[in-house]
Amino acid sequence: MKMKRIQKETGNPNTLLGRVDEAVGYLRKKTDIKPEVALILGTGLGDLANKIKVDHSFHYSEVPYFPTSTVESHKGELIVGLLAGKRIVAMKMLRTIRGHFRP
Repeated sequence: MKMKRIQKETGNPNTLLGRVDEAVGYLRKKTDIKPEVALILGTGLGDLANKIKVDHSFHYSEVPYFPTSTVESHKGELIVGLLAGKRIVAMKMLRTIRGHFRP
């Protein structure tokens, strides 16, 4: 039963799973890299982004259903590339001010 429900929700933009599926599909069309590692580069880890050999970077506003930062100094960027020989996806800082989060 559970598998049928998941299949039904995939591709349906009215469900969280459908939105995730659409965002992933968008990213896969833009890059051939299939990440082995995912990183969230929050406070103190932003400089690590400079060491990534970037294949593609996306501003969060480009990716369907991604929230955008409401703080000007925080880029809100998704980076796909290589770091220490590993295929990675890294999320650069996303900061929202309470009440201004846009799904």
